[in-house]
Amino acid sequence: MTLSIIVPTLGRSTLEDALSSIVPQLYYGDEVLVVRDSHGDPSDATRVRKRIEAFGPQVKYLEHDAGRHYYGGVAQSN
Repeated sequence: MTLSIIVPTLGRSTLEDALSSIVPQLYYGDEVLVVRDSHGDPSDATRVRKRIEAFGPQVKYLEHDAGRHYYGGVAQSN
């Protein structure tokens, strides 16, 4: 059984703290999906990608399509 953990973010200053807590608890095949809502500052996407690179291949970056206009928990389930 594998586990996927979704971490929504939009300029989150505590992203590293969250990932530092999650990643050491992962097993082989588990993954963390960092999902950025695209309605924010476009330069934030580059910063988020750079910030998660240090956590290894189990942490993946995804971005919501522009114009979807979902917020918070609703965006996580769509």
